[in-house]
Amino acid sequence: MSEHRELKIEIQVSFVVLAIVIALAMLFSMFEGNVVPKVVSAKELESYTPSTKPTGTIELTMFHSMNTTGTLGTGILPFDLAIIQQTNATVVNSGDVVTFTNIIFNDGPNPINYVFFEHIPPPELRDISYEFEMEVLGNGGNDTDHPTWLILEPIPIDTLMRITVTGKLVSSRDVTVTNTSRLEAFNSKEEIVTTNNSASVNIGIITSDPIPTPTPSIGLVYYDDFSQSGNWIPLDEDCNTESISETYQISLPSQKQCSSAAPASAETQYGTFRVEARHATGGDDFSYGIYINREDENQFYLLKVQPNSDSCNDGGDWSFYRHNTKALEATCDPNIQRGALGNTLELNHLTHGEISISVNGMELGTYQDENPYIGKGTGIYVESSQDDVTIQFDNFFVFTNTGSIGTGLLPFDLTIIQQTNVTTVTSGEIVTFTHTISNLGPYPAYYVFFENEPPPELHNISYDFEMDVLTDGGNNPDKKVWLLYDPVVVNKPLHITVTGELTTPRNVTVINTSKIHAFGMDAESNAKNPLPRTLPRKRLRPRGRQIYIIMKILIIIVILIGVSMMGMVAKEDLRTMNTA
Repeated sequence: MSEHRELKIEIQVSFVVLAIVIALAMLFSMFEGNVVPKVVSAKELESYTPSTKPTGTIELTMFHSMNTTGTLGTGILPFDLAIIQQTNATVVNSGDVVTFTNIIFNDGPNPINYVFFEHIPPPELRDISYEFEMEVLGNGGNDTDHPTWLILEPIPIDTLMRITVTGKLVSSRDVTVTNTSRLEAFNSKEEIVTTNNSASVNIGIITSDPIPTPTPSIGLVYYDDFSQSGNWIPLDEDCNTESISETYQISLPSQKQCSSAAPASAETQYGTFRVEARHATGGDDFSYGIYINREDENQFYLLKVQPNSDSCNDGGDWSFYRHNTKALEATCDPNIQRGALGNTLELNHLTHGEISISVNGMELGTYQDENPYIGKGTGIYVESSQDDVTIQFDNFFVFTNTGSIGTGLLPFDLTIIQQTNVTTVTSGEIVTFTHTISNLGPYPAYYVFFENEPPPELHNISYDFEMDVLTDGGNNPDKKVWLLYDPVVVNKPLHITVTGELTTPRNVTVINTSKIHAFGMDAESNAKNPLPRTLPRKRLRPRGRQIYIIMKILIIIVILIGVSMMGMVAKEDLRTMNTA
C-alpha cells in the first residue's frame, strides 16, 4: 500500500514538471533572437487605429549642431504681392520736402505672413522719416543705406496698406533721383519672393547739363556693440574703462582727459567712423568725442561734442580739431541732444582729404585738409573739468568706401543644439526637447526664424520660449515657424523647449527636427540638426512582448497548481498513514 502511494506521488510530480518544461520550450521557441524590428512610416502610423492605447517602445536620438546652407520652408501659402510707389511731386528745388507713398496690395489667394519692407533711398534724400499704417519691427538700424522692417501682421487679401517715406531732397546740381522700395516675402516653395518699385524725381538746381557725382557704396570694416569685454586700449593713465551693460564705459576720477583706442581690426585710413555716446553719471561739465587717423599723439582728427553747454538753452556745442588746432566749431547747434539722451557722432574721411562731420545723422560741416594725416588709429575721447564723470559708448562702426553691406544684416554665426531628457521611452511617455540657439558673432543676428518639424509620433505638443516670438498664423500644421522678436546677440544663448507625448504601436526611432534661419534680403544663413532615421536596437515586437507576459503568467499558474497538488497528495498520504 505504501509503495502504491509513492508511485502515485512520483507520477503527479512528473506531470507538473513536464508541463513546466513544455511551457518553457514554447516560450523560447517564440523568441530565438531572429525578430527584426520595423521602423514605422508616417503613412503606416496614420492608417493604424488601435482599439486600445498603444504600448510600444520609442528610441530617441541625441543631436549635434552643424552649419549649412538652405531654405527654411515656412509653410506660407501662395499669394500675389505687389507694391506701387507714388510721389507728391515730380520736379522740386534743392531743399524741398518730398513724400513717397508706398501702396502694398495682396491679390490673393491667401494672406501673407512675414513680409519685409526695404527702403533704398537716394543719397540726395536727407532727414528721412517713415509712417506705417501697420505695426512693424525694425532691424536695429544696422544698415542705414537699406533700412528694413518686418510687417508684424499678415497682408490680407484685397486690402491696401500704405507706408509713407518723407525727406528733404538736397543736391548741388541738376539730377534725377530714384527712390526704391522693395517687398520681400518669406516663402517655403518660392524661397524668397521679391517685388520692386521705384519713383523718380527731378531736382532742378543750376546747370542744364548735370554731371552726376558717383555715390560710393560702403562696406563694413568693424563693429562693436560692447556686449562682451573686448580689447580696447586706454591711452591715458588713471582712466577707468570697462564693458558694462553692453556699453563701453569711461570714468574720470578727477579733472582730466581720457582716450581709448579701438582694436587693430578697426584701423583704416579712409572711411566712415561712427559711435553713440551718452552721459551716465556725474556733473554736466564734460565733452565726448571720436577721433580718427591717429598716427601718434601729435597727429589725429577729433570731433568733440559738449551737449550740456551752459551758454545754450537748446542744443549743444561741437568742435573739430586737427591735432590741437580747432578747425571748425559751432555753438548751440540744435542737432545736439542735451542731458542723458545721447548723441551719435560720425566722421567721414574721403580719399581726397575731405572730412565731413555729422551728429545724429545731420551733416554739420566739412573740412578740407591739403596735407591730410594718414594714420589709421581710431577711438573715443572724454574730458571733464569735474570729478567722477562717467560716459558710456555704444555701437562703434567703421565703414570703408568700397564694397557693400547689401543685405542689412551684419555677419554672424548661428548654431542650434538639441537635447532630450531621455533616449528611450515607452509609448505614452512625455519627452522634452531642449534647443539652445547661440550666435558666435561677430554681430547680432536679426530676423531669426525657428522652425520645428515634429515626428508624427509626437502628440499634444507645447512650446516654451525664453524670448518673445511671432507665429506664422499656423498655416502649416506639419511645420511650426516662429520669428524671434529680438535679435540673437553674440555669446548669449537662448533656449526653446518642445514638450510632447510620444505614442506608437510598435518599436521605432523618432526624429524631432528643428532649424534656425536668419532672413537677410539677399543672404541667408541656416543652421539645422536633422538626422536620418535609423533602426532601433534589436527588441521584441509589442505583440511578442504581450505573449511573453501571458506565458510568464501561465507558467506561474502551472507551478502553483503543481505545488498545490503535491501538497494535497502529501496531506492525503499523511492522513492514510495516521489511519493505518
